[in-house]
Amino acid sequence: MKETKPTAPPQFFKPETFESKSSSLLTKDEEDFFTQKLQELQQRNAALQKLTNEEFAKAVQEVEEKFVKTTGSPICQDLQLKVLECYQANPTEVLNCASVVDAFTTCVERARTVTSFNRTKNVTSG
Repeated sequence: MKETKPTAPPQFFKPETFESKSSSLLTKDEEDFFTQKLQELQQRNAALQKLTNEEFAKAVQEVEEKFVKTTGSPICQDLQLKVLECYQANPTEVLNCASVVDAFTTCVERARTVTSFNRTKNVTSG
């Protein structure tokens, strides 16, 4: 027997490329219509993006106005200095500073309470 080599199948039609097929899918009027719609959507999207950015900036400004941290004068500085001096004078016996630390803690808590009360009063009245 004689051995035969396989041959390529006969081609009855020429395969179309994507470009030639896609160009025949839309007419010029349809292409113009969709191009116009795309431009309109892009413009609408840009307008919405601008509006969103403006609203975000406004919200940020409102939050900053409401909750901006005010810098007040330092509190309990004299007691803070006494605590530091006590710790420096008693590096191995820090319990000797307990009364000074308690006084400083009480001072800070009072100042925090007053500040919190004033903020609450300003929020409810304003």
